[in-house]
Amino acid sequence: LTTFQETSNTPSAYLYTGMTYVALDNLPAAILQFDALTESDSIDASKGYWFQALAYLKFGKVQEAKAVLKIIATNTSYFKHAEAVALLDEL
Repeated sequence: LTTFQETSNTPSAYLYTGMTYVALDNLPAAILQFDALTESDSIDASKGYWFQALAYLKFGKVQEAKAVLKIIATNTSYFKHAEAVALLDEL
């Protein structure tokens, strides 16, 4: 049996905690969680960029979202690469 504290540094915890902060309208805390995910050595690390971009868009920070989407667009192996390219074209 593990506690949340013991598992709180797992990549999935960063993702879900970040999404929770977005739902609670706390953008700075959400971005910190998504940053932690992108800096992890997880196979899912690039998901942090996608969710950062979505969070920025939710809060009307289009320029910040574009900057993150450009990161995704430069690497074809990143999560939601094609969607990021398409979204950049729309913005």
